[in-house]
Amino acid sequence: MAKNKYTIKRSCGHTFFFKHEDEAPELLHIYVRHLTTPEDSITAFFTGKAIWNKDNKRFENKTEKHTVYWLWLDEKDKKVLIISCF
Repeated sequence: MAKNKYTIKRSCGHTFFFKHEDEAPELLHIYVRHLTTPEDSITAFFTGKAIWNKDNKRFENKTEKHTVYWLWLDEKDKKVLIISCF
């Protein structure tokens, strides 16, 4: 079984982790599934209001343009896993 690959981006003191697509490991999951970019995700993270979705156990930030699903990998160190962005 292949190990997951991530791209890391840093912005405003936060570190964001973006998973690569299993079937196309050279591409990011958010791009393959929704044609969105890390910049789209980071913008939605900082400009949208975070709401905890208890059913899916994730945060959701919505803006007029995008919605980003995310989790803290390490809140103290501001490490964020981006689950999806569309």
